[in-house]
Amino acid sequence: MAALLTAEAGDNEKIATYVEECKKMKLPVLPPDVNLSFKDFGVIKAQHANEKDQIRFGLKTIKNLGEQIAENIVEERKKNGKYKSLEDFIERNATHKDLSKKSLEALTLSGAFDSMEDRNKILANIEPLLEFIKETRTKDSSQNSLFGADANHLTLNDFEGKIIKIKTGANEEIQYTLPMSNKEALF
Repeated sequence: MAALLTAEAGDNEKIATYVEECKKMKLPVLPPDVNLSFKDFGVIKAQHANEKDQIRFGLKTIKNLGEQIAENIVEERKKNGKYKSLEDFIERNATHKDLSKKSLEALTLSGAFDSMEDRNKILANIEPLLEFIKETRTKDSSQNSLFGADANHLTLNDFEGKIIKIKTGANEEIQYTLPMSNKEALF
């Protein structure tokens, strides 16, 4: 099934059909995760006889996330280990041209950051995150503060009652008031 899902990566309707088939077969399809997903759908083999194999959503299948940034996320994780935080994720991927508002929203709404941070908090802080990406891209890697520590740190603000707008298509936009429930997730 993972191969079929990967082959249909660009067709959301077929993917939804195959995911439903997996459910009927009692084959769990796990959401994407920047620390666990591969570029394509992947099989997670059962560790014990009473467990079932599982399928993990591939990063390149996330709507509005480009294939190149998906590859970069996986390669960076292979090279330097799991991402410890959202700040760590951004610092290690900031130099990639496709780390943008669109890709951050796509990763957030798909649940790919759920192991690190609350979706609502990320969505409410998209602008500070973009500023952090910009600062990370422009800082000289050899330039440190007076005390030898990196002066560039990420701070996320409260999100209660914040209104956000998310583009869902060429000319479509949806407005949400945070906190947004998991049922409202777009992807």
